[in-house]
Amino acid sequence: MRKLVENIRFTLYSDWAFYVCVLLYLIGTWSVAQYYQLDDRFSILVYLKLALLQFIPYGILFYAIYIVLVMVKTRPKALFSYLAIDFKSKLMRPNFLRGLLGLFVLAVFLSAMTSFKSVIPEINPFTWDPVLANFDKGLHGGHVPWELLQPILGWPIVTHVIDIVYGLWFIIMMTFVMWFLFTANSDFLRKRFIISYVLCWTINGSLLAVIFSSVGPVFYSDAYPDLVNPFNSLMSYLTLVSLEYPSLVLREKEMLWAFYQNATLRPASGISAMPSMHVSVATLIFLICRRRKQVFVKVLGGVFLVMIGLGSVHLGWHYAIDGYLALIVTLVIWKCTGFIAGIERSK
Repeated sequence: MRKLVENIRFTLYSDWAFYVCVLLYLIGTWSVAQYYQLDDRFSILVYLKLALLQFIPYGILFYAIYIVLVMVKTRPKALFSYLAIDFKSKLMRPNFLRGLLGLFVLAVFLSAMTSFKSVIPEINPFTWDPVLANFDKGLHGGHVPWELLQPILGWPIVTHVIDIVYGLWFIIMMTFVMWFLFTANSDFLRKRFIISYVLCWTINGSLLAVIFSSVGPVFYSDAYPDLVNPFNSLMSYLTLVSLEYPSLVLREKEMLWAFYQNATLRPASGISAMPSMHVSVATLIFLICRRRKQVFVKVLGGVFLVMIGLGSVHLGWHYAIDGYLALIVTLVIWKCTGFIAGIERSK
């Protein structure tokens, strides 16, 4: 029991900035929900079951990789005895409890974030799309960005590949989250990543999202039925591609719009275009990858960011400006969290 108390104390002390950020977010979003009388649509339980379900496969995956590394590098004579003793040792370490508590707190945070995202149009109705679409066109010399990309990306097989990568975004994101919660070797990078992750969802995914309340090109006709849709040609192209390849973008579009119309609160529910959280998280992942010594890791991080950025426009989820703003704000957040984590490291 004494050891457990010491581990909890170590966990709370080590990640205090993370817990403070989450607590402030919970207080802020709950207060807004109360003010707008939307507390019946606010929940901190949305992601708890999903977090548990994710912990099991990710735990198995990471430990399987570890077993392979032990077999290749350590090469113990009695492999199973070595792994049994090592596994018990890892469970007793403070970092395991630190990871579990972090996962629980993050699940609560993401639940509150999804709750808030789902009620954005109740707080500030969707009105920014025509403005963003016109600004996007003016910024790109009078051209709609998706049309500029079409000669390069407008091939069904290319669109299908981009659609798959875009669909893998959540899995890749959660892989990085799990890695930094439980197995990251650098405590400095661990703190910097998880604080940046929370702040990205707080600033980009909540504060700016409610200010620039918008749905994105893919929902333009649904949200603005009385306006001429400048993205009709894009949607026609995506529909044509779906006749040849399975379409994640069109399936998720229907699902998200149904959630919105029925006021359904589930994981991934809520519609918000500006700024792009796909680009924000992809930028965060790239910033992590570029700190690695291996060139191929840096290249993969860069390729992932580029594909998500292009895909956000090509698949109709976002205006190009959504990605630009997300990238800039994420870089600022990363710079600030480096300062915070640096102070912690110097103590």
